[in-house]
Amino acid sequence: MSSAPPGTATEADAAAATVSTHILDTSAGRPAAGVAVELSVRTGREAQWSAHGTSVTDADGRCKDLPALPPGAAHARLTFAVEPYLKANSPRAAARRQPRTTRTKRRSRTASSRRWPWSSRSPGASTITCRCC
Repeated sequence: MSSAPPGTATEADAAAATVSTHILDTSAGRPAAGVAVELSVRTGREAQWSAHGTSVTDADGRCKDLPALPPGAAHARLTFAVEPYLKANSPRAAARRQPRTTRTKRRSRTASSRRWPWSSRSPGASTITCRCC
């Protein structure tokens, strides 16, 4: 049995402690794949943070390969690089990935060259004949 007070991690516990995370993109209703994650640790409240490991989320949005916490680590912090993910997966980015169709500008028609669907004009004629009469 451990001699540490309840709620306090012993050095053996800290050496065995691992960190994992799972990121969900709630706006899209799916896991956030491809997000870079950095694990930083420190030994106490006043100690400086030091980078301890990095990973990238898999297709399920999980980081399972972050390193175990070092002995003496009292605090752990995860930093998520979500800006590149959000830029790549925003509705605007999705629209940019869609193939664009090009439209050609319609030729303007003058009154003399206008053709109405209900009429016909013979070449060289100056009058328009109605097809219904």
